[in-house]
Amino acid sequence: MPNTARPLTVDAGNDLNVALGNSVQLGGSASGGTTPYTVSWSPATGLSNSGVLAPTFTPAAEGQFTFSIAVTDAEGCTISDSLVVTVNDDGSGGNGDGGGNGDGGGNGDGGATAVPGRHNPWWSTRGWIGS
Repeated sequence: MPNTARPLTVDAGNDLNVALGNSVQLGGSASGGTTPYTVSWSPATGLSNSGVLAPTFTPAAEGQFTFSIAVTDAEGCTISDSLVVTVNDDGSGGNGDGGGNGDGGGNGDGGATAVPGRHNPWWSTRGWIGS
């Protein structure tokens, strides 16, 4: 009888960005082949569990980190894939503040600039004040 099982496939997931001080979940997946699978991520440093498909990575430093996932099925077939996690210390990571220097993009002042010698109205819940 011919083997009709689907071939073993693995996907490490998309490359990721994270701000230093945050964690990010790696999105590994596997299908086909013969279950059960044995999973191994490397390097294991910073991972919550290197033997699961989707571990959490908590970086200790900024930089680029390449992680490889190897999946072996019950028949001994092994396949691997990799992804890159970029860790930034400036808050521009995917779980950071959107790259706005900690203030939503206004470089420390929300983007508003007072002009000396001119009246500068401001907004309150009751409408424009001082206009």
